Amino acid sequence: MANGTLRVLARGTAQVPNYEAQDAGRNARVTHATIPIGPEFVDAEIGGGKRRHAAFVKHVGRVLTLPDRAEYRRHLRDGDLWPADAETAASCGVAFDPLFGGEHTDEVLAEHHAVLVEMAGDDPAMKAWISPLLPKDKI
Repeated sequence: MANGTLRVLARGTAQVPNYEAQDAGRNARVTHATIPIGPEFVDAEIGGGKRRHAAFVKHVGRVLTLPDRAEYRRHLRDGDLWPADAETAASCGVAFDPLFGGEHTDEVLAEHHAVLVEMAGDDPAMKAWISPLLPKDKI
């Protein structure tokens, strides 16, 4: 918990809001990236320009550094996030599981990587959107 931050990992299917983005009027998640999928279309009901559908992709094997906010502490206590280190766990009063329930193992990272690569296929735009989500480091 250095410098007023919490180090966490995504847990299960929980989609934890990005409270800083919400403060700025945007809808985002800290535990998942949002990527555009499918063809562009024009939504006649709401007008405007072209749109795309979106998919949520969980951050697997990526330690997230979040501001030390009451909302994120609550998500840690409620089991929506894994504390990524013993210091974060202790400061939030939750148990530290160095195995993270088996959710962020090398095998899971490899499977996640394969799914993302398959999802991108040969589409250069899709590859560009997915590239930042591919695991770079091991926990």
